[in-house]
Amino acid sequence: MKSFIQKLMDILADNQYTTNYRDIPEEVDNREEIIAEIQAILDDDGLLPDSLRYFVVNGMASASELDAYLQKSFLQFKNEFLAGNHATNDSLKHELLQQLDETKKEIEQAIHESKQLKDEILREMFETKALICDEVKGFILSQQVKSEQELLKKEPQERRSFKWLKDDELLMKFYNKLKLNELISADTDIEDFKAIFTNTPVPEIKKPVQWEKGAKLFAYFFYNLISNNYIPQRPTWINLQYCFTYYKGDIGAYMPIEEGVKANVTVFLKEGAPKGAELIDELFQTDGDQSK
Repeated sequence: MKSFIQKLMDILADNQYTTNYRDIPEEVDNREEIIAEIQAILDDDGLLPDSLRYFVVNGMASASELDAYLQKSFLQFKNEFLAGNHATNDSLKHELLQQLDETKKEIEQAIHESKQLKDEILREMFETKALICDEVKGFILSQQVKSEQELLKKEPQERRSFKWLKDDELLMKFYNKLKLNELISADTDIEDFKAIFTNTPVPEIKKPVQWEKGAKLFAYFFYNLISNNYIPQRPTWINLQYCFTYYKGDIGAYMPIEEGVKANVTVFLKEGAPKGAELIDELFQTDGDQSK
């Protein structure tokens, strides 16, 4: 039997829609004449009037019906997710989040098509699916945070580096592009770089990675790592001091990157991306290139 988790993911990923035409009630006086006219239009390969057309998505013909169906499936999803303690399964969460991102793109394309068809009900149905996608993603991320907080409460956690949630090949591409774009030191050893992204205990990190482009651009880089699910939300900024250094111009030396660098996030979210952001954006296009 298919799990409720997979059932909801399959429903969200199924974005085919079918066109149906309304039947003409028996009590309509000139029903036969109307049917004959419709048949003549179909025989001439014409299109029926929009008033007779409706669309079906996931077996539903209205946004309210579809929402009720999706909410019921989502409740079953949540119950199974919690009962199975999947909040601690990083691999499953990463897979689900990836699927949701791909599904959201397909739904957005379907919304675009519904606008071209000028059908408000079809658009509303796909917008309903988009909202559910966001709710499911938010639920998974919230459980991830709760799980990490519970672990922190249970026992003292030794300081570790960050955990890479993508595949090893993509980590290598990141390493090469960071060096090519002179974002990290040219003499950064691959093993030192890997240590920063393999959940390594801090005492085993031989050499922090040397960042070359200043605190603002580093904050933009690290914020994107978290928000795009390349690393977990915790541990985050507080462990930077063990993993990265940057050049501090006022003292003319490389210093550990402190948690306070996070303040730059508020600035660029309000005022726009910092200078050099295109170099960081290029990094995060690497994942998309790989999936083509």
